Formats: sequence, C-alpha cells, structure tokens
Amino acid sequence: MSTRYPWTEQPMAADKDPFLRYVMTGQLSSKSDVYRFGVVLLELLTGRKPVDPTLPRGQQSLVTWTTPRLSEDKVSQCVDARLGGEYPPKAVAKVIVSVFIL
Repeated sequence: MSTRYPWTEQPMAADKDPFLRYVMTGQLSSKSDVYRFGVVLLELLTGRKPVDPTLPRGQQSLVTWTTPRLSEDKVSQCVDARLGGEYPPKAVAKVIVSVFIL
C-alpha cells in the first residue's frame, strides 16, 4: 500500500509511515499516537502547521522541513522567532532529535 503526499513527489509506504496508515485506513495505533505527539512538539517549537501548502515546495511539510535542522547549530532555523531567542539551543536540539527517534 503506497501513495504520494500532496506536498512531495516521493511515494510514501503506509507500512513505514504511521500517519499515512491512519489516513489510508482510519486505524490508529500506538505508533501513530507517538508520531502525532512528535508533530505536536514540532508545532510548539516552530510555531508552524504540520502541513502548509502556502509555503514553497520542500518547506510545506513540517517534518520534512525540520529534518535537516537537527543539529544544535542549526536549531535556531527551526524555533519560532516569537520566542525571541529565549531558549536553550542544546535542550531544543535534544527535543527535536527525540521527536525523530520516537
């Protein structure tokens, strides 16, 4: 079972993506719950929606956009500017990395 996300040209296999499995089957699992929790954490840190079709291609998916910014020195590119730099970059980097290993 596979399909394409509307914001990317790459096919996504439902067996590897808990969110896609939910969209295609309507069935929730502990994996989809954990995945969604990670997305909520990213929403809080970045101030962005999970999917924003008004952004340029490659930036529309929050998870895809965040992935290359996992290192501590790049985390400031992800964090919501409304925080005014008032956050510990090392801790935020750990939170973002933990989202991707959940």
